Amino acid sequence: MCAFFKRNFRRPQLIPLLFIIASTITLTSLGAWQVERLAWKNALVKQIEQVQNLPPLQELLAELEHARQVGDDALARRCTAVA
Repeated sequence: MCAFFKRNFRRPQLIPLLFIIASTITLTSLGAWQVERLAWKNALVKQIEQVQNLPPLQELLAELEHARQVGDDALARRCTAVA
């Protein structure tokens, strides 16, 4: 039986083994990064949707300055323009 294994199976080589280990670690970390990125992107989309539901800005400069002072970034806010 031992002769069968010696004849039909090679001994694992070091370089391919290291490549497989490095590839597994790299792909696993990239997968985890994608999951974290999905959570970040969903939070960003939710924040933009909340801001878009606010009433439009009437006096753009004054309201943007107020938003900057209170820490609101005024991202994706609607505004009205009067000619």
